[in-house]
Parts: sequence; C-alpha cells; structure tokens
Amino acid sequence: MLRILTVISLIAATFLTNLRGAEVLVDPAALPAALARIQSDIAEGGRITCAFTESRSFPFKKTPSILEGESDYMHGEGIVLRYASPEKRIIGIRGNGIVETDSSGVKKFHELPRQYENMLSLYDLDIRKLADGFNIYFDGDDHRSWAIRLAEKQGLVTAGRQREARTAPLGITIRGEGGAIRSFEIVKPGAITIAIRMENARRMTPEETAAAAETLKP
Repeated sequence: MLRILTVISLIAATFLTNLRGAEVLVDPAALPAALARIQSDIAEGGRITCAFTESRSFPFKKTPSILEGESDYMHGEGIVLRYASPEKRIIGIRGNGIVETDSSGVKKFHELPRQYENMLSLYDLDIRKLADGFNIYFDGDDHRSWAIRLAEKQGLVTAGRQREARTAPLGITIRGEGGAIRSFEIVKPGAITIAIRMENARRMTPEETAAAAETLKP
C-alpha cells in the first residue's frame, strides 16, 4: 500500500512539474510563434461584437456584483461596452479617454481613468505596451486553448512622510481559443476581483460598426 501511494505521489509531482513548466516568460521583442499568430489573428478579426457577463467581487461583500451586456471591439480604434443590467449605460473606451452615455442619451467625455488604462492593450493583445508594466507569461497553442498571465512589476510608491511602501501587485489572466479571447480575470489583492466572460462572438455588421464609431465620438 505504501509503495502504491509513493508511486502515485511521484506521478502527481511529475505532472505538476510539467504543468508549471509549460508556462513561459514572454520576451516582447521575440514572441513565441503561437502567441505571435494569436496576436495576428485578433488583429485580422478586426471588429467583433459579443455578449458578456462581468462579475465584481469585493472583500467587504458576501456576494459578487453581476453586470451583463454586449461589447463591440474594433481593433486599434476602441471598445464599446453596452451595459444592460443592473442599469443601462454605455461606455466607449478610446486611446485618450472614455465617452459615457447615460440612459437618456447624454454623453460625457472624461480623461482615461486609471482602471481603464490597460483595457485597449488587453483586447488588442499589445504585448509590447503591456510589458511596460507587467511580466508576461504564456501557455498554450494557437490552435486550441491558451492563457496569458500578467504579473504587475513591483514598484515603490511614496506613502506618508518620506516613507516607501510596496503596493499589492495587480494580476491579470486572459484566456482564449485560437484567435478569440474568451475571458479576462483581473485581481487587485485585498481590493477587487473582476471576471469577464464573453460569449456568442461574431463579426460586426457595417451598421453596427458605424453605430459604435459614433458612440466613441466625444
């Protein structure tokens, strides 16, 4: 019996070692071939619309907040998030800011808030830009499921009177299949965890593209 347990333990240890070994640290100047093809496929996909479900979990709440809606992604141009519940609103994210449209159709333009800074780069899989603030790890294949893990580079921030303190690093995981992103998970330890799942993706029609472009205008 002891011998059997020992063999099982060795097999399990070998499996876990191989699993961890599959993840590689990405050099933005020399991407793994599979990741380069995924990046290219996403760019060639151009304009995609899909349904999404967003879960926001906070340490002080027992149950997560659930938001649902549809998103329009236009590579290199911007993202439009059309929230349907719990309240209707539209957020257009572009390179220099966001455009909010309330339920009555009134637009407001704001400089890009900190929480949206990485959104365009995440959807575009702009590895070079993301590498400025994150160590990036890749696991998978362009013909099946894959995952990209971003670990925020630790930096020192001034706190109080000339004191320096390390902030908890932000972690982001992007999962997909082939040239399609399926989900995001964004974790800020001790503050918030955001999980976004995307479904029923398809190419946008010319009419949808024109409407999204209009939404992105300030």
